[in-house]
Amino acid sequence: NIDGTEHAKQINKIEKEAIEYAKEGTPASKIEAWKKQLANQILADEYGSGIVAYFIINKYINGHPLFDPMNDRDMKIIGAVANAFNSYRKDDPRTQYLVNMTLEAQKRRRAAAGISGGTQIQAEVVKLFDITLQDSKGVEHSLAKEASKGRVVLLNFTMYDQSFSPAFNKVLNDIYTQYKGRVTIFQVGLDQTLGAWRDAAKNIPWIAVYDPAGEASKYVQQYQVYSIPTSFIIDKNGEIQERIQDPLELKKAIQKYL
Repeated sequence: NIDGTEHAKQINKIEKEAIEYAKEGTPASKIEAWKKQLANQILADEYGSGIVAYFIINKYINGHPLFDPMNDRDMKIIGAVANAFNSYRKDDPRTQYLVNMTLEAQKRRRAAAGISGGTQIQAEVVKLFDITLQDSKGVEHSLAKEASKGRVVLLNFTMYDQSFSPAFNKVLNDIYTQYKGRVTIFQVGLDQTLGAWRDAAKNIPWIAVYDPAGEASKYVQQYQVYSIPTSFIIDKNGEIQERIQDPLELKKAIQKYL
């Protein structure tokens, strides 16, 4: 219950502003300026990483979302709120809603771009290419070595600085927690900046390694990674079985090989 709190006052203020901007004849430029102001306040964490920011990104003006998940700039704001909830409000039911909203939006964006979300791998991508890279502490990890241990391996290529990342890593964390000891997650970071990647990776419980070559990496070419996140399921025999583009399909796909 937030009645009477500072958050309630902020929400009431924003609601009154929204009513004004929703009036017929309001210039789109004026609404856009207000939206930009709200976005900057969210990024500056002026709303305490909480319910006010959640209220803002779910606000509609004249039947249209103020922050549209199909818009790149808007998705960065939505992703920032999802990241805050995932970091500080893990048990809040709104966290899972934000995760699902982010992943569903990404799925629709893939469809709009003509990128398949199917799990069928291309025939030529059947060989496991070894990946040897270092984690945030400088420890070297080998994909081939992990794949030889008789466990299912989830290989993932991603970027932590993308808006989808918090929601996607929430999915991976659920898999890691549920199948710990049965599934190994081997995550390859393609971020442009090592420092930013390292800050995000230091609290990751699974194997997270960094490729300084980024999207120009030889591993990206070998595994034919055309978009991120892209994941592969490697069975207990060390053979690649599936390419997964849709994060919401990961858990169901992994269960087939346990």
